[in-house]
Amino acid sequence: MDEKKRQEVALKRFALISPVLNGFEQNAAAYFRSACEQPIDMPHYGMREYSPKTLRKWLNDYNRHGFDALKPGFRSDRGTSRKMTPELERAILDKITSVA
Repeated sequence: MDEKKRQEVALKRFALISPVLNGFEQNAAAYFRSACEQPIDMPHYGMREYSPKTLRKWLNDYNRHGFDALKPGFRSDRGTSRKMTPELERAILDKITSVA
């Protein structure tokens, strides 16, 4: 996911928690429950269902670390190949043929 998409996701997350941040919603738990009743259209991810606990986590992340905490992280295997190497393919085939 490129930086532009990460920014868009963070903005959408911020838009969802902003009524609580700005004091428009006094009861955060009730607001989060009502916000999660319908699927949410997230940039990059599409329509997703979130739990109120997830929105509470976004609020806590924002309060602790600011806007950058709302950006999704990177994959843990980022920069490494996810393609099967020929050596691994041979080892798997050898294993299968020795069992059969």
